[in-house]
Amino acid sequence: MKGIEECHENAQITFDKFHVMMAVNKVVDQVRRFEQKMNGILKKKRYLWLKNPQNLNDRQRDSLRLLKTMNLKTVRSYHLKLNFLEFLSDGLSDSWMRLPEKIVFLGNSLET
Repeated sequence: MKGIEECHENAQITFDKFHVMMAVNKVVDQVRRFEQKMNGILKKKRYLWLKNPQNLNDRQRDSLRLLKTMNLKTVRSYHLKLNFLEFLSDGLSDSWMRLPEKIVFLGNSLET
């Protein structure tokens, strides 16, 4: 993207919803992978965090409900993901497509 800005200063970079959510899910999974090394309860729970809530079956929904009561960074990243998904789904305008170059806020907000 940096090369595009250098060569085409008037170019506007846009992102589609699918690829934005793919990047957000990647961050959620990175947080889960890091945290599962210290907390075994997160093992074999990857898809609970990556699936949309309406696509979970009853057993998965119950498991996620229990995990969400714990004080985990994975839970915080999951809530940020859901908030971001809601923001993208609002349909207020196409302005959601004009995102900053990096979706770093999600990862940075979990460091504290």
